Order: sequence, then C-alpha cells, then structure tokens
Amino acid sequence: ADLVYTLTMDDGAGTTEIVHVTAATGNDLTIERGKEGTSDATWPSGSQVEMRVTAGAMNSLTAMDSSPVLVGPVLELAGLSAFFDAGDTRGTVFIGDNLDLRAGLAAPNLKAPINIGYYNRLYDDGGYGQVVIGNDIYLKPGAIGAVVIGSGAGWGGGTEATGMVGAVCVGEYASCAYDHGIAIGASSAARLGGVAMGYQSGMSGDYSVVLGAEQWCGGTESVMIGHGGYVAGDYAVAVGFEVDVSDWGIGLGAAARVDVEGGMVTHAVPYLHKLTAQAPAAFTGANAVFRTSQQLVMRTDPIDLAAANEFELALPAGLRLFIDAIEVVAAATTSGTPEMAIGTTSGGVDAAAAQALTTGAAWSRSTLTPATTDGLAGSLFAHVTTTGTGSVYVILKGYAIHA
Repeated sequence: ADLVYTLTMDDGAGTTEIVHVTAATGNDLTIERGKEGTSDATWPSGSQVEMRVTAGAMNSLTAMDSSPVLVGPVLELAGLSAFFDAGDTRGTVFIGDNLDLRAGLAAPNLKAPINIGYYNRLYDDGGYGQVVIGNDIYLKPGAIGAVVIGSGAGWGGGTEATGMVGAVCVGEYASCAYDHGIAIGASSAARLGGVAMGYQSGMSGDYSVVLGAEQWCGGTESVMIGHGGYVAGDYAVAVGFEVDVSDWGIGLGAAARVDVEGGMVTHAVPYLHKLTAQAPAAFTGANAVFRTSQQLVMRTDPIDLAAANEFELALPAGLRLFIDAIEVVAAATTSGTPEMAIGTTSGGVDAAAAQALTTGAAWSRSTLTPATTDGLAGSLFAHVTTTGTGSVYVILKGYAIHA
C-alpha cells in the first residue's frame, strides 16, 4: 500500500515500534506494523504516539528519482520528447503558464532548471542549474547557475553564443549580457564580472561596479556610487550626484567633472575634525564637531565680459567662507577696460568692490582685493560691472568653518 506517513510509539523504557500509515479517515488509521526493523508490541490505551523523522523516511527522500515536475495549462516544450529521451531531466521544475523549453542541440543537456511564472523561455544547449522566477524572462543559451527574478529580466544582448554563467538578475528588465554579472534593480544592466545595483544603472564595459540610480559606466574596471553620473573612462572612480569622469580620474561630490585623464576633481569641502586630547573618543558624541576646512579653492564657469553677466557660487548651508585671495584668469583673450566685483547678493560688492582687470592673452591673470576679512555665508555672486571683451574665470582661495 502507498505510504502516507509514519508514526512512532515509544514507552520510554526501551520498547519502540514504527508503523506506516497507508490510509486515514478522520481518526481511523490503516497501518502496517513493525516497520523499519521494529517489532509489533503491546500498547495499552493512552499510549503516546508521535510523528517523528525516521531513518526510513530520510532514506526514501534520497532514493527519489528526481522526476521532472511540469505544472501549468500551457507548456510549449519544443523538442520535449528528445529532451526526455536523451537529456538529463533530474530536478526539472516547470510551474506556470506558457513556459517554453527551446531545443538547441541534437542531444539536449538542460539539468535541474527551475522555471516558475508566465511566458518564460529557456534553452537546452549546455545550461544547467538555472532559476527563473517571473514573467516574460528570456535566459541566454548556455546559462549555468544563473538566477533571474523579475518581469522581462534576463539576457539583454551581446554577441557571445553562450553566457550568463553564474549571473544574477533581479528586477523588471534587469539584464546580464555576459558571465558572472550581477544586475539588481529595474532596467539595470551588467556585463562580464560587473555589478549594477539601482534603477536604470548599467555599463558597457566589463568588471565595473555601478551603485545608484540612473548611472551609466562606459569604462572598464571603474567604480560609480551616487545618482545620475556618467563615467566614460577606464579605471575611474565617481562618487556623488551627476559626476562625470574620464580615464583614470577621480570625481568626488555633486556635479564634479573630470575632463583630464588621471585628474581628480572634488566638489566637496574637506574638513578637519575638532582636535581634542580624548582619543579615540575624539570623533564621537559631542566631540564630533567639524572645525576648519583644509585650503578651499572655488572656480566659476567662464564669465563673458561683453555684458553685465554674473555667476553664482552657492555655499553649503552652515558654511562660513574666509577669502584669502581672489584671482581672475582669462579664458580667452581680453581687451578694453573691464571691471568686476563680488558680493553676497546679486550685484553686491561686499566681498570685493568693483576693480579693473588686467587684460591680455588667454591664461593671463589679474587679482582682486577682498573687501572683508569676515566669514561669508550663503552665495557669492561674481559679476561684470564694466564691460570689455573676452571671458574670464574667477577663482576664490581661502578656508571654511562649519558652524
């Protein structure tokens, strides 16, 4: 008779009997006694009966033939007869609707796939151990040990005939075009050995790491952390909001742009902590107070001298900027008698009064004298008070204190 489950009776004094339950109706059980090396025993009314894990039950699990499990209204298994006849079907699980196994070889070889969902596609040419859960997933031929979870996720392209070995794709339209990639997040995309985590994060180079939403890495072995950034170069590092970096460059801080190969741009204020004698607790609790920044250099975009143009440098909240020097560098040849000033309000002159610039060839330099030695807060506005020709950068040098 078919085994339903096992029961064990034990008097605690050395007498044990295992029985096989072959049918059950309410409290009425049909049993076969003396199983798994035990003998029939006498059991008085009220004896304790338990459902235990027995050696026989465990052996029956290991003896299972791992037959394929196919459950669903529509299973479009192209070449299924050849697959079952010539292929290794152990551990195969297909559960869902419109699931498809596409024959790719004369002797199919798809081992232990798990395909759960709706309208998912697997290929049987050399892949095994795949896990596919979701909707409308396409798994690249030759995938080995790939895990794909989400809607429309899986292989996103590429020219290799095989791939996705050890790849992980999680999220709607997440894709891994090559081996060992990890893509987590909606519309994320990873390449060979790369990691993309975040909405619409991705890469076109190999072995890169992209963390954060709406970022794209075009280089190889680069690292991006933040939001909305773009790395065009190889071996680059970008950290912050909308950071753009070239080859071997490092960009830190919001909107940092590194155009020079191997350069570093920091759009952030580097602070020194408050100095105390209470190490190592000096940087914890009430002692974790920012004191003074290291030398700070700020630069405007080119300002056209032909009109009363103005450029705003916004200072972080709580920052007090102390200006030591102001330099004006010609971005293009300048001429005429231009003058500039700097204020904490549009058109203001409280940071530097209107002063004449020394005109000349591109990259010639003028200096302006600061109007105050006090710390300035908010924004600084560099503006043209008397027009000329050409364009200039305004560069502020000093340090900052954070209140």
